[in-house]
Amino acid sequence: MIGYAYTPLFGTALTPQGSVEALAFVIDRSSPSFAELSDAEAAAIIATGRGELETNLEYFDNLAEHVAVLGIKDHVRSDTI
Repeated sequence: MIGYAYTPLFGTALTPQGSVEALAFVIDRSSPSFAELSDAEAAAIIATGRGELETNLEYFDNLAEHVAVLGIKDHVRSDTI
């Protein structure tokens, strides 16, 4: 991950093929990069923000597509779009 706001953590993920070790990046809520936002504030940033690699909207759409392909139900994503 670019930056220092995320902590890498290994954990067990359950898949249809069984348990696997997975790497997740979890936000450090004490980081100055963390912001507590309302859904409307987050949506406005996602719609207009841009990082070093892509726009926030491109990242959000890519993440939403992959989550859907994996069959993961994400109420935050479905409530936002």
